[in-house]
Formats: sequence, C-alpha cells, structure tokens
Amino acid sequence: MKLEDLRKKIESIDRKLIYLLNQRMKITEQIGREKYRLGLPVKDQNREKFILSRLKNHSFEKIDSNFLTDIFQIILKKSREIQQNNFRGNP
Repeated sequence: MKLEDLRKKIESIDRKLIYLLNQRMKITEQIGREKYRLGLPVKDQNREKFILSRLKNHSFEKIDSNFLTDIFQIILKKSREIQQNNFRGNP
C-alpha cells in the first residue's frame, strides 16, 4: 500500500477518534450536571481507579496498558474540567 493511502487511513481513524472523544465529553457534561444536582463532588476517585484498572485487561498488539493509562489520565483530567465548569457556571 502506498504511503498516501496509509496516511488517508490514519486520517480516517483520527476523525473517528475525535468524534468518539467529543461524544464522551458530551456525556461527561451530562454527568457533571447530574453530580451537581445530587450534590456530589466532581472527582470520584473510586470511579477513576476503576476506569484505570480495567485498562490492564485491554492491551492489544501495539498498545500496552501503560500507554492506555497515559491517554485515559488525560481524558479523565479533561472530563473533570468539563464537570467543574458545570459547578461554576450553568448546570
């Protein structure tokens, strides 16, 4: 396969990743509103530990659990920021 074709495949995958991350953040925003309504804190350490621990079961040929953990720590941080905005702004 030619380099340009391979790059097009990567671009397609990147678009899907971006779409899925955006969908996740929309749900995160809803979760933040619900936490606000219930008077719960933004950070749920037990939930975050659960999310990170289950990554150990999702290693693939070219993706190890450390790589996934790094990515999800960033995702979780951004999710907390989005939820925190619900506490400050318009829930």
